[in-house]
Amino acid sequence: MRICHFRTPEQNMARQPRDDPNAARITMYEIFVISVLLCGAECWTVRKVDERRIFTAEMGWLRKLGGINKRQQKKNEDIRTELNQRETLVQEIERRRLLWFGHVKRMDNSRLPAKALETMVIGNRNKDTCQTEEKVDRKY
Repeated sequence: MRICHFRTPEQNMARQPRDDPNAARITMYEIFVISVLLCGAECWTVRKVDERRIFTAEMGWLRKLGGINKRQQKKNEDIRTELNQRETLVQEIERRRLLWFGHVKRMDNSRLPAKALETMVIGNRNKDTCQTEEKVDRKY
């Protein structure tokens, strides 16, 4: 009778036949980096500056995974196709936000996220209050 041995995920990936030498690294990147980075991304407010920073960081990671430095002057699209990455992180964030929006729209209107989505603020912000709060002299 044979006893099964416990294998780590790295050992399991090492046993899989790989056509692509970067397949194991891409899998680890998707499991550890992407999943942690995009945790709660559906609730983020992403500005253009943030999108550019996310895209820059993502391309830096993909360049490192592919062993490509900037001196080689490869286009980002070429690197993406080489590493079989279809969506950018910004597109994934947008997709997750739309999924969350659809989920909230289907909710019962008595639930808090649906109420927050449908709430309209009436009136104007008092600009004098904001100016006086900014002018408070603080001693540090």
